[in-house]
Amino acid sequence: MEEEIASVPLDDREEEA
Repeated sequence: MEEEIASVPLDDREEEA
C-alpha cells in the first residue's frame, strides 16, 4: 500500500476508499 500512497496522497486515497 505504501507504493500507492507515494503516488496518491492520503486525501485522495480516502476518497477512493
